[in-house]
Amino acid sequence: MFAPSSRPAARIRLRAALAAFALLPLVALPAGAADFVQGVVIKPKSGNVNTLAFSQDGKLLATGHKSNVVKLWSVPDGKEVATLKGHTLPVNVVAFSGDGKTLVSGGNDEAIKVWSIPDGKEIKTAKAGNNVLCLAVSPDGTTLVLGVEGKIVSLWSLPDLNPRGKIKGHADDVFSLAFSPDGKTLASSSEDGTIKLWSMPDGAEIRILRGHKDDVNGVAFSPDGTMLASGSEDETVRLWSVSDGKELKAMRGDNHDNVKFVAYSPDGKTVASCGNKDRKIRLWSVPDGAQLPSLQGHGKEVNCLAFSPDGTMLACGSDDFSVFLWMDKGASASAP
Repeated sequence: MFAPSSRPAARIRLRAALAAFALLPLVALPAGAADFVQGVVIKPKSGNVNTLAFSQDGKLLATGHKSNVVKLWSVPDGKEVATLKGHTLPVNVVAFSGDGKTLVSGGNDEAIKVWSIPDGKEIKTAKAGNNVLCLAVSPDGTTLVLGVEGKIVSLWSLPDLNPRGKIKGHADDVFSLAFSPDGKTLASSSEDGTIKLWSMPDGAEIRILRGHKDDVNGVAFSPDGTMLASGSEDETVRLWSVSDGKELKAMRGDNHDNVKFVAYSPDGKTVASCGNKDRKIRLWSVPDGAQLPSLQGHGKEVNCLAFSPDGTMLACGSDDFSVFLWMDKGASASAP
């Protein structure tokens, strides 16, 4: 975040930069793109939905809540499987291991917890040293990376939660972390307005991606690892080349508010974004950046979203205490 004294000037520059964007037209769905219709609406009765994640087999959805609990749901029927209690303050982030046998959660109580799946038993806990803002689990399930308040990115082994070291480089807090599909690259986005790429497991900085005009809240790799999507307080979603760090596309469309979260579809053809006060889920065609028809239904701001591993579902969690499961109409029609 920019220093308070520079914020008014920064906002003026931001408005000028946004004025340069021509609004992207809303286009019809391209051939092969998912056409989502509203499916089950899950109402956890556990307060705001801060975070969610699908298991690798797509059979479970985990949600983290402002009420300090983690919940497990079967999908697509939306039936509650378990409530995981142990955090003492809001849960900010959850992630499944690659084999789906464990779930990791982090929150404002500074705790990292590892849970066994599907019984939901707590098997390990550790203190991160400050509020956990974001986390990512390596594809092989052996490494956990945390973004903690105080500009700290720390590495931990899994499932034993032994600290392995820290990565330093951002000037402000890190809001989002993502591993490349091969696990060799880590992307981090920050309040300092930059995205950084790091080689793993050594944590050496590869390059800095610059272009956003404000805090960068979310990052996600394409399924083939060649592109990165990002979302920012500057009201844009951007696409980047991972190999050279070049900005490929900046998308604004009819979006007029911050972008809190981004996700890539498993086929790499669509990026979804959320966090807008108009409560919409925006879908973007890749690589041309055209805005596709939006999804709406939530009564309050949308905080998080995730595609199922097979791409047939898109889950979205909101401050309205609900999770919407959007279903690919084409996949549903072809199901036996």
